[in-house]
Amino acid sequence: MKRLCIVSALMLLSSPGMTQTLYKSVGPDGKIVYSDRPPANGKIEKTLHIQSIPNTALPSATVGELARLRKEGRPTTGPISGAVMFSATWCGYCRQAKAYLAQHGVTYKDVDIDTPEGKSAFAKVSTENGIPYLLKNGEGIRGYSKEAYDQFFGGR
Repeated sequence: MKRLCIVSALMLLSSPGMTQTLYKSVGPDGKIVYSDRPPANGKIEKTLHIQSIPNTALPSATVGELARLRKEGRPTTGPISGAVMFSATWCGYCRQAKAYLAQHGVTYKDVDIDTPEGKSAFAKVSTENGIPYLLKNGEGIRGYSKEAYDQFFGGR
């Protein structure tokens, strides 16, 4: 049994990480757009490959509550604009992400997912169950690493 556990652990550690492709393009109107799909019309400025980045898994009670809210389709108080960070006070990666944003002068709205309003808003914008989750201009990034945030913000 011990050997099976060791082999299983080694297989998990040796499996390749998941990657996410992010396209930076310039639309016909001159606006820069980030998307996980290549642009239908517009010029690709840069293709970014973001590996799965460290994030904090949500407690099972929170995951259950989010699943219920997503199923209900409960609306939030309004549309989300600008940069929004979904986080929790107990999340270490959230603190690191906030420090990065402060250091780089990125203004954002912080939404605490431990509040009823925060859970409802998070359930509406994300199917993910990990934080921090940063949403900017319709694009989201889950987790935190300096390299991923540098790519996401264009090397600010």
